[in-house]
Amino acid sequence: MWDRRKATKPMHTLSGHVDWVKNLMLDEAKDRLVSTSFDGTIRLWVPSTAECASVLSGHSGTVNSFDYRYPVIASGGSDGTVRIWNVEKGTCRILRGHASEVTRVCILDEERVASTSYDKTLRIWNTATSNPCLVLRGHSDWITTLQKTSDRIITGSLDCTIKVWAIPSASDVPLQVPPPSALSDGKKKPKKSTFGSLRKKKP
Repeated sequence: MWDRRKATKPMHTLSGHVDWVKNLMLDEAKDRLVSTSFDGTIRLWVPSTAECASVLSGHSGTVNSFDYRYPVIASGGSDGTVRIWNVEKGTCRILRGHASEVTRVCILDEERVASTSYDKTLRIWNTATSNPCLVLRGHSDWITTLQKTSDRIITGSLDCTIKVWAIPSASDVPLQVPPPSALSDGKKKPKKSTFGSLRKKKP
């Protein structure tokens, strides 16, 4: 982190990832910074103190993309999974269905998440379910990017096209509610400060 008034030297250096850092998102209101890495983890930092508050482990490869609305983090990885983390409750839902790497994820609202993949599909998930989901096809090559507006999803692909999709209503997304799982494939939360795959750092 850099102080723009003293741009020649950083204010803090946040260390912990063991491979390249891929994505960052700052939440100034909550004093939180989220980072993802090729090491397969997501880290939640406290920028004001340079401390790592939590480590979310579960992806078996690079965390390619994430979106964040405290206390929820949606992540997509090279392992083909989308994961919905709640850092307050210590839970994680694993959404499986993509046939290849997940390239982008986006939280649409409190109930739904969108994801794209090298499998050429756009998927709309209900965050209360692990499966099924709504699968939207149209691209003929990898989908590499994703943006949303209030009522549209925009995807870009290696097929050299950009497609604009109407965001379906919540009733269009199938809903089946399984029992809640802890952060690591259904394992229960341990009694200590580490629960599932989300490790809370000691102050």
